[in-house]
This record gives sequence, C-alpha cells and structure tokens, in this order.
Amino acid sequence: MQIVFEEFEDAFALASHEWKKKGRILKVILYGSYARGNWIDEPHTAKGYKSDYDLLIIVTDKRLTDRVKY
Repeated sequence: MQIVFEEFEDAFALASHEWKKKGRILKVILYGSYARGNWIDEPHTAKGYKSDYDLLIIVTDKRLTDRVKY
C-alpha cells in the first residue's frame, strides 16, 4: 500500500492548483478475488493466469478521479 500513497504524494507535490495540493487519499478498499481469499496464482501453468489486485481508492476531491485533470 505504501507505493500507492507515495505515488499519490509525488503526483501532487508539484501541483499548480490549490485543490490538487490539498488532495488526499481517504480510504483504500481491496475487493475482488484477493479480498474474498480465492485469488489464482498459477503463472507456471499452460494458461499462465495470475489474479490482479482490485482497488477502490477514495480521495478528498472528485476532480482527482479524472486522469485528464492531473
């Protein structure tokens, strides 16, 4: 989880708008197969499947959710 917070802080450290500078992560929610405990980690098989992480990240300003705006 530390990487999520570090990347968020780095992205907004040089922000020019005040609302971006004040942007914060309020909550990180893990959902999907890892949250349920039934993830798949079989990269060595013929299918080579490995579950990904599904994250919902709640931030302080809705504008932070639009990639174009940051």
